[in-house]
Amino acid sequence: MSTNNNTITIGVLALQGAFEEHQQCLEAISPNIRTVQIRTPDQLESIDGIVFPGGESTSMGLIGDVTTGLWDGLRNFVHNSGK
Repeated sequence: MSTNNNTITIGVLALQGAFEEHQQCLEAISPNIRTVQIRTPDQLESIDGIVFPGGESTSMGLIGDVTTGLWDGLRNFVHNSGK
């Protein structure tokens, strides 16, 4: 979650794709944007928004892997976080 009132934290799904480049681009927008790499559902609690880099079908396949729990975590983030 935001570290203060002026900073937002954006998660970048770090399963595949150019996630480091996405982080660099987002952070270049403003000094008030902080990014973190998201690989597990529990990391979703600390962010204000999320970016899904990479090809949609590949990302969805990796997210949908039942062993990670990311699909349920993302669903809860969208529906229950109030963000």
